[in-house]
Amino acid sequence: MSMVNEPAMTANFELSVEISAPLGEVWRSLIDDIGLWWPPEFFTSDKTKSIALEPFPGGRLFEDYGEHGGLLWYHVVAIEKESSLLLSGYLLPPFGGPAVTSLRVALAKSSSGVILTINDAIFGAVGGYDPVEDWRLLFEGGFKTFVERPKQ
Repeated sequence: MSMVNEPAMTANFELSVEISAPLGEVWRSLIDDIGLWWPPEFFTSDKTKSIALEPFPGGRLFEDYGEHGGLLWYHVVAIEKESSLLLSGYLLPPFGGPAVTSLRVALAKSSSGVILTINDAIFGAVGGYDPVEDWRLLFEGGFKTFVERPKQ
């Protein structure tokens, strides 16, 4: 067994995405429809059956593998309807850590809809890890595309 001493670091990342939809619809999609817009390529396992968000303090954002298996992404620390979602989780070594992450998703009305802002503060082994491109793919590619799709 060998031991590697790496200093803990902090990093803060931010991404803003403009969404052309009413605030209430953006919030409902973020909270209630996560399983519809979360791209399968973001699942951590081929066993993943769904992703779920429990929208209350102490709730979880997690992948469900079935049969009591899964992966916990975050715990809900705070939630303010149609305004913000604050999550806290662990960035495990297979995903760039070990580190602790605090993620804030904030919504604000804009002239053309809503500005969704992601703030990701990470403490731990963060050297070389930049989640902005992942957040961009998830929220511009998955979420924004889902919310702005033509309604049937």
